[in-house]
Amino acid sequence: MAKVFQRVCAAFCQVFPMAYAFYCDPDKPWLLTHLASKYVFKNRRGRPSVAIKQVCLQKQLKKEQIVDELLVMRDNKHPNIVNYLDSYLVRDKLWIVMEYLDGGSLSDVVKEISMSEGMMAAVSRECLQALAFLHCHQVIHRDLKGDNILLGMDGSVKLADFGLAARITPEQSKRSSVVGTAHWMAPEYLTKEEYGPKVDIWALGITVIEMLEGEPPYFWELPHRVRCKYYQITTVLLICPMFCLH
Repeated sequence: MAKVFQRVCAAFCQVFPMAYAFYCDPDKPWLLTHLASKYVFKNRRGRPSVAIKQVCLQKQLKKEQIVDELLVMRDNKHPNIVNYLDSYLVRDKLWIVMEYLDGGSLSDVVKEISMSEGMMAAVSRECLQALAFLHCHQVIHRDLKGDNILLGMDGSVKLADFGLAARITPEQSKRSSVVGTAHWMAPEYLTKEEYGPKVDIWALGITVIEMLEGEPPYFWELPHRVRCKYYQITTVLLICPMFCLH
C-alpha cells in the first residue's frame, strides 16, 4: 500500500506542483490523505482543503455519465451543492477536484448520534433548497441519500455525487431509466413509470427516516426484497388511499 500511495503522490505532483512540497518533505504545508475512493488534499496553513474523486475510465462502461456529472457540477453553483473546482486526466484515471467538507456524510453522523428534531429540520431545509435549485435548472439528482449529503463543521449542508443525475428539458421532462439505491427509490421506479423531479422528494423523505432511525426502512433486506416490499405498499395505497390513515 505504501508504494501505491507513493505512486499516487507522484502522479498528483504532476498535476498540482504544490503537492511536491508534501511528497519531498512531510513538514511542508500540504498533506494528502486517502479516504475510500477519494483523496483529501489538506493545506496545513489555513487555506481551503480539497477532495479528489478518482474515476477509472477503463472500468466506466458509460463514459457519458462522467461527462454529465462534470457538466451538472460545473453549471450548477449553489451554497447547498458541493463546489466543483476542476478535473484532470492522470493516466487512465479522471481526478475530479471538489471542495472538502470536514464534517463527513450525513449517514456517518446518524450512526454516531441521535439527531434532534431541530437538527433534522435544518438538514431537510438545506437539502430542499438544493433540490429546488436543481429542479428549477432542469436537473434530477436521482441518488439522494445520507451518503451523498455532506456536512461541514461550520454547519453547512451540501448535496454531492452527481454521477446518476439526469438533465431534463421542457420537451423531455420525464425519465424512465431505473437508477439509484434501492432503499431510497420512489414508487415510480418500481411500477416502471416515467418519472420527474418528484423522485428526489421521495428520496429526501426516506432520508428523513434515516436521520430519525439511523437507517432507511428495510435496511438489512436485500435490494430486490426492498423493491418488492415498496411495490406491495405502493399497490395497497393505490387501491385504498385511506389505508395510510389507519
